[in-house]
Amino acid sequence: MELTVERLILWGFALVLGSVVLFNLDLMPEKRPTWTEGAAWRSCAVPDAEPNPAQRVRRCTETIDAGQRGMAEQTAPLPVATTEALALAFNNRGLARAARNEFDAAIRDYDEALKLRAEFAEAFFNRAIAHEHKGQFDLVIRDYTSAIRLRPDDANLLNNRGFTFANRGQYERALRDYDEAIRLKPDEPGARSNRCLAHALTGRPAQAVEDCTRSLATRPNHATTLATRGLAQLQLARLTEARADYDAANRLDPQSAWALYGRAMVREAQGDGPGATADFAEARKRAKNDVEWQNVELVLGQYRKR
Repeated sequence: MELTVERLILWGFALVLGSVVLFNLDLMPEKRPTWTEGAAWRSCAVPDAEPNPAQRVRRCTETIDAGQRGMAEQTAPLPVATTEALALAFNNRGLARAARNEFDAAIRDYDEALKLRAEFAEAFFNRAIAHEHKGQFDLVIRDYTSAIRLRPDDANLLNNRGFTFANRGQYERALRDYDEAIRLKPDEPGARSNRCLAHALTGRPAQAVEDCTRSLATRPNHATTLATRGLAQLQLARLTEARADYDAANRLDPQSAWALYGRAMVREAQGDGPGATADFAEARKRAKNDVEWQNVELVLGQYRKR
């Protein structure tokens, strides 16, 4: 069963934050490039120096133009400081463009960064995120795999790749990544929450409850995790506990079609027909579009106790 990106990005929990990287060029053996000494470089290279994405694009473009002019004046092989600084500028311009939802342009910038620095884990990470926004899951997995090759002990990368496998309906494969992420960071709430969902959707509700409970110990007000534990409790026929989790999830996220559909299923199982009917109808109104509603019914509908 393959699920669309709308489904799990709305319900799941992924660590899909862009990564800004700082290189200390002063520690490199080569002379620092002169084009990294001005205001444009600082605005591009320092995350908080320029909060406006449009201005960051402009400043990074100025930096890239200056860097490319400087490279044209140098003879091969180019100094490491020069190529790494230019790769950083492309990476950070890509992030600024992604912040403006310009994902195609962002991907082109990450491509350029990787041409300059082939083992740039953060650029692979950021390009994966841009591909994810475009629903290009094969490319997302490819880039996460490249980043993991460079950083095999990065739990966030493993969690993100697992999340992508789950978006494709490959839950068993996702579980392997979540297992490794949790081995590296046992109390990481995002990986615990995501593994909880994968366990629930593969018929392991007791393990799901355990993972969600561990996640909630760190993030007690996370609506997604509460709704997921509610599903697992429903699978275990613990209707009182399931209702409590879904009630809490709906209080925290009153716009979630998933949480309200889940509570409707619990009410139905408890014999509260009118309450269930009302919740199902309201959940349909909450769905952002027909695709989301179809996915709600596809994923959760199989657990209804009619």
